[in-house]
Amino acid sequence: MKSIARFAAAGVALAVAATLTACTAATATPAHAPHPTIYTFTSDVNGFDTHTEFLDTGKSVVAFDAQFTPGYAEKAMAFLRTKTNHPVKYVVVTHPNPDKFQGIPTFKAAGAISIASTATAEAMPRVWTYKKNFFVNVAKTFTNDNYPALPAIDRTFNRRSKLVIDGVRIDLRVLDHPGISSTQTIATVPALKSVIVGDLVHHGAHAWLEGGIIDGKPAPALDGWKQDLDQIKDHIPGTWTVYGGRGTTTTVYEAVTQQKAYLTAADRDVSALIAPLTPAQRTAALADPSALVVQLVDKLTSQFPAHELPYMISYGSYGLISQHLAQ
Repeated sequence: MKSIARFAAAGVALAVAATLTACTAATATPAHAPHPTIYTFTSDVNGFDTHTEFLDTGKSVVAFDAQFTPGYAEKAMAFLRTKTNHPVKYVVVTHPNPDKFQGIPTFKAAGAISIASTATAEAMPRVWTYKKNFFVNVAKTFTNDNYPALPAIDRTFNRRSKLVIDGVRIDLRVLDHPGISSTQTIATVPALKSVIVGDLVHHGAHAWLEGGIIDGKPAPALDGWKQDLDQIKDHIPGTWTVYGGRGTTTTVYEAVTQQKAYLTAADRDVSALIAPLTPAQRTAALADPSALVVQLVDKLTSQFPAHELPYMISYGSYGLISQHLAQ
């Protein structure tokens, strides 16, 4: 695989209807429940600096997000083995982006059951097709033969589900709006006063602004993203810890406040860049928005100089810019 970091997409970048309960003996919390721990693996730039969170109950492990390729998932598993030998029972996909689901086969080979919301499972094939075309035919970082296969999801749920693993409760919830993707699942872990939210939060890092892939094209939804963040704030204590898809951990209050400020700035900056363009210039920019992308990188890195991963803007802002140009 060639270095993905050299490429930026031209026009794109990349109920509880069912309750899943797993426990060793009974769903009730045992008198001496093990104390859970979360370990975080982070890929390199070619894996998009993606986090996989490993929740170790003290007896077994639940993974959240499976990495971009089976190879990166193997690196994540190797990292886990430096922390614990406990078996990985489940891998949960928080949303249908390829760096969250394409590494699933590695986890399944280790004995894990894959879990995702019905909405995520249904979106995955369309996202996979779109992204494969980009990475194979546009970026040319893969071939048809070595691009990761579309994995299957073993268990799905509708809006909410509960896992109880070795006495540790994990509540899965689908948020109400499209945002970072077309659908978003969060996982709360009351025993740790923590919530795992995938790429909904990039704390201390620049955000992926492409949006979900809907009807074969990026569909940014910054207002929906902010509404999802507000939903977290409204239902989870502000002092709880947020584990995002990139960046560092922080409190719910800080994560929501700072992520919303970043999204507001990005939307405002794109509007300001496009406002003075003539109709002819807009048409030209729709065909090649790269100059606007460069300007947006300059604006956002100037406003958020301490943020890491500025390449996120280059990769992911085409969708947002194209959306504004088409309005």
